[in-house]
Amino acid sequence: MPTPTGRLVTPLGYNPADALTPLEVNASGYLIVTIDPANNPLVSAHGFVNGAWRKSPIPFGYSDVLNSALANLALAAGANNLDSAAVGAGLIWVVTNVSVMYVGTAPTSVSVNVVSGGATICLFQQNAPVTATRYDRQGKWVLEATDILRCTVVGATLNDDLYLDVHGYQIAIEL
Repeated sequence: MPTPTGRLVTPLGYNPADALTPLEVNASGYLIVTIDPANNPLVSAHGFVNGAWRKSPIPFGYSDVLNSALANLALAAGANNLDSAAVGAGLIWVVTNVSVMYVGTAPTSVSVNVVSGGATICLFQQNAPVTATRYDRQGKWVLEATDILRCTVVGATLNDDLYLDVHGYQIAIEL
């Protein structure tokens, strides 16, 4: 079969005004698409969130990066908590990585938990952690307004150190 030669004719699209319009491509050859928010079902979709009907966020979108490095460099002896800031109103956090490190005399355990309402949900716990060793966990944990991440150490020695790093992204929702 012979190889096609010549120029490709500009494809045409049909619009509701009964007019033919050329389809545009960028320099890489990809089709240029413009979304009209007034006519986009994803933008105007609604859902039942927290006991009320609300506009849904754009799926898989994000409004900001979530990077938080927390430390307590003067732990009390015994049990200690290191809390993240609370998720703000109108936001959802999608946490994709948490990392905890204890520096000092080996404690009984360290754990990372989500505190949501009155419930505490353990994401992971490391018994007898090795000093100055990072314990990382990857996932997709979704936190809503007022939720916090809490790192708990049991059996700390006075003035030892605890570090918590949180990474992911935020989604702004319309309330």
